[in-house]
Amino acid sequence: MVVLPPGSKMHWHSNGSREEFLVGLGGQVVVEIQSAAGIAKRALRQGYSLFLPDHTTHRVVNLGKRSGRYLYVTGAH
Repeated sequence: MVVLPPGSKMHWHSNGSREEFLVGLGGQVVVEIQSAAGIAKRALRQGYSLFLPDHTTHRVVNLGKRSGRYLYVTGAH
């Protein structure tokens, strides 16, 4: 589980050859996904999930005034 302080952003990164599955646990967490078409933003609300294929460049941002929490699971295919 990851806890992001209010207003914090993770650095841009790729999950390499691993797939990633994220589950929102609370707060105003947004996943920004970078591609040739630009940056897509996906809200990761409590109880919502998001699948990121391998080699996906992304970062997680907490837009809220309270800590944001999410769970992530990675695996190779």
